[in-house]
Amino acid sequence: MNYFFSHYEYGKKKWFFISMVLFVYAVLICTRAPQIIITGRFWAEEGKIFFYNAMVMPPLKALFNSYGGYLNLVANAATLLAYKTTSIAYAPYVTITIGLIFQLLPPFLLLTAKDEWLRPPLVRMSAVALLLFIPSSSEVWLQVLHCQFELALSSALILSMDTTSGVMGGLRLFVLFLAPLSGPGSIVFVAPFCLRLLTDRNRARLFQFIAITSGAALQLAFFYHTDGGRGGEHWFQPALAAVFCREPLLVFGGLTAETAKIILHVQQSFSKNSFGLIWPQLATIFFFGCLLCISLLFRKSRVCFWLLLANATFTGAALFGSIGGAVSQIDMYGGERYVFVGQSLLALTVLAMFVTSSAVIRRFTPLVVLWMLAVGMHSYWHPMFNRTGDAWRPEVHKWEANHSYPMKTWPGNWVVNLP
Repeated sequence: MNYFFSHYEYGKKKWFFISMVLFVYAVLICTRAPQIIITGRFWAEEGKIFFYNAMVMPPLKALFNSYGGYLNLVANAATLLAYKTTSIAYAPYVTITIGLIFQLLPPFLLLTAKDEWLRPPLVRMSAVALLLFIPSSSEVWLQVLHCQFELALSSALILSMDTTSGVMGGLRLFVLFLAPLSGPGSIVFVAPFCLRLLTDRNRARLFQFIAITSGAALQLAFFYHTDGGRGGEHWFQPALAAVFCREPLLVFGGLTAETAKIILHVQQSFSKNSFGLIWPQLATIFFFGCLLCISLLFRKSRVCFWLLLANATFTGAALFGSIGGAVSQIDMYGGERYVFVGQSLLALTVLAMFVTSSAVIRRFTPLVVLWMLAVGMHSYWHPMFNRTGDAWRPEVHKWEANHSYPMKTWPGNWVVNLP
């Protein structure tokens, strides 16, 4: 099979192959929850807040409006485009399409990267497949509200990848500039990119640092403000427990009844004691400590260090800034958006570690990859979020007959009150 893929490494065949892989990836995304495509839908604030703002605000104000404490430029621009280019009945298809494009960005970066560890075609395809079948991902599916997390994941991948020039280099700079302007999570990557610049000391890393720092500075200077309900007391202990429950436990155990019982047991322990159970916290330190030691001891595994650093930086900030605080994330289904990036980076770290290790360890790579894929595929077509909801067009017809009618959207109990 590697011989087959090797024919598509260069030139026009390479781009044809990348296009076909992304097409299949997109089809699998759309078939996960086909009702999204069949009926159309806005997701939560995507309709209630962002599309509403696109209708009632002047275009520039809607484009740069700060909601929830920060500017989400992608969501603002996408909903504004949806309102300006099509009828209300078909507006969700604009945001669905844009959401799909951003979901294709991380696999596109993997497919076009020139890093040595990704050079074997089966390794590259495994990395792409692992991103698709991440257990906690359905909350960021086919909508623009959470494109910020796809951009954060893309920024983390760029941090870990070798630099490139030309069009791809320019695209990466645009992603790094856009990411912090679409959500506060990517702002924390300024420090890792600074460290990467100091380590590599080349012009390409300087431009990357300038790009993400510029976006972060604009967000902080003009749009970001603190919002209540985020963070919580006794953050460090539940954060460590949440990382164990939501990352290694779910990536290797999946969304099963057994993992649900373990997570519930850990969660209940914090209602009795602010420190909770000790073993999940120790398990987090031991698990990621081993990965960190390997990434530092073996030069070929250095990519794992940057993936781990990106994971620790983003996940720490996401758990601290999550609604309800870190303890609320000790829940198998709660806040998938906060753990999606961490789970994705963990899966890629494990793959990279096995691929760059000794010949003896590399023999186990297929087993590990197949296990993670099987775990992810187990619940892929039965997602917790985005499975079904009220059809959008019939709701629009009801609104057209009575403009005071609140149109139902996804998930349940969310409505869109258009003027």
